[in-house]
Amino acid sequence: MTAYLRAVAILLALANLALIIWPLPALQEIVLMATIGLFILHCSQVGTRWLNPFFLFSLTATMFLAGRFLGAQIVDYLDYNRADWFIYGLIEPDELSIALGAIGLFLSGVMLPLPRFSPLAVDRNEGFRRYSTALAIVLLPFFLYRALENLRIYQAGSYLDLYLGSSPGGPLYNLGGWFIIAVFAVLASRPRLIYILVFFMLGMAFCVFESITGARGIPLAYLIMLCWLAVTTLRIRVPFWGFAASLVVLVLFADFLGRSRVGLATDFDPLLISRSVVNFLYSQGTTLLFMVGVTENLDKFSWIDALGSTFALFMDMARALFPWHDADSMRIFGVETLSLSHRVASLTNPKMYDAGMGIGGSAVGEAMLYSIYVGPWIAGVFTGCIMRWLYAIAHRGAPGLFFFSYTFSFLLLVPRETQLYFIVPAIKALIFLAAFWLLKKVDDKLRHRRLPKRHGDRADVSPGTPA
Repeated sequence: MTAYLRAVAILLALANLALIIWPLPALQEIVLMATIGLFILHCSQVGTRWLNPFFLFSLTATMFLAGRFLGAQIVDYLDYNRADWFIYGLIEPDELSIALGAIGLFLSGVMLPLPRFSPLAVDRNEGFRRYSTALAIVLLPFFLYRALENLRIYQAGSYLDLYLGSSPGGPLYNLGGWFIIAVFAVLASRPRLIYILVFFMLGMAFCVFESITGARGIPLAYLIMLCWLAVTTLRIRVPFWGFAASLVVLVLFADFLGRSRVGLATDFDPLLISRSVVNFLYSQGTTLLFMVGVTENLDKFSWIDALGSTFALFMDMARALFPWHDADSMRIFGVETLSLSHRVASLTNPKMYDAGMGIGGSAVGEAMLYSIYVGPWIAGVFTGCIMRWLYAIAHRGAPGLFFFSYTFSFLLLVPRETQLYFIVPAIKALIFLAAFWLLKKVDDKLRHRRLPKRHGDRADVSPGTPA
C-alpha cells in the first residue's frame, strides 16, 4: 500500500470514527461511499492482476455489509433507511449512522495490512495431483450419495424445513462433503487441461447440489474460488467484460435459486436483468440490519459476551457433541447460545426467531461488543493480516495454494459470519494434507519394496564377509 493510499485510509477511518461519536447520516453516506471506493480500488491493485482473491473479497464484503446501502443509491424505489426483516419501519438515524460508521471502520482496517503482493509461482506438481486424485476418487461415491440425498430431500419438502435441520447427516453424507476439498487440491496441483475441466465441472456440480438444501453462501464462495483457481492454474487473463458477465450470471443463478426455494416466480426476463442484480445486491445486505440490531441492544451485552461470540462457533460445536441439558426449542437455544447472530435475532424479533428464521451475523457486529469505536477497525486489521498470512502460504507450492484457496473461500464470508469462521475449514485442509502425506509415505514404502535388490549391494553382504 502506497504512503498516499495509507494516509487516505487512515483519514477515512478517522472520519468514520468521528461520525460514530457524532452521528450525521447525510455526511456518513458520503464518507462510506469514499471508503468503499478506496477499498475496492486498493484490493484490485495489491496483486499483479486486478482479478485477485483480495479484489473478490472486496466485492463480497461490500455486498454483505453495504448491499442495502448501495442498492438504495442506485435505484429510487429501494430505501435502506426502512427495515423490512426482523426490524420493521424506519431505522433511528443515529443508530443507522453508527452501523454505517462501523462498516467504514472495518473496511479501512482491512486495507492497512495489505501490501503489493508478488505473483504466485504456479508449478505443476504431479505427485500432489496423483494422490489428490486418488483421494477424490475414493470420496466420489460419497459425493454422489450426498447429491442424491440433497435432491431427494429438496423434492420432498420446503426450504424452511430443510434449513431447520432436515438434512440427513450421518458418516456417509458427511464424507461426501469432503469431496470439494479434493477438487481444490487437484486444481491447485496445476494438472493437465483434461483434469482441470473434469474436476472443475465436478466442483460446480457439488456447489449446485449443496445450494438446493442449505444456505447459498458457502457453495457460492466455493464456486468463486474454484473459478479463480482454474483461471490461475491455466494462466488465463480475464478481460473485465468477461468477469462482469460471469458475475451477472452468478448473481442471476443465486437469485433464481433463492426464489425457487421459497416458491416465488422464477420467470426469466432479459429486460429485467439489471433490476434482478440490484435486488439481489439489496437483499444480501441484511447484515446492515443485524448491525442495527446490535446497536439497539448494546446495553444488554458486555465484553464477556464479546469473547463468547468470537468463540461461539467452537463452543456451540462442543455443545452439540456433548449436550449437558435439553434445548429443544429455538427460544431456549437463542437465550443459551453464545452466538451473537442468534441472540440478536431472538432479541429483535422473538416470533420470527421461534419460527426458525435468522437475521444473519457479522464479524463487524461482534467487534462492536468489544468497543463501538475501535472494535470494527481492529477486526478489519485482523482480517487483513489473516489474508496476508494465507497468501504467504499460497507461495509454498501446490499444497500451499490448495490450503489458501480452500480456506479463503470461507474468509469471503467473514463479513456476514463470525470472525473465526475460517478456522474449521483450515483444520479440514490440514487433515486433508495429512492424509495426502500419509498416502505418499505408504506409496513410497510399497514402491521401495517392489524395487529388485541388486546383487552387489552392501545390504546383501552377510556380516563378517569381506565386501
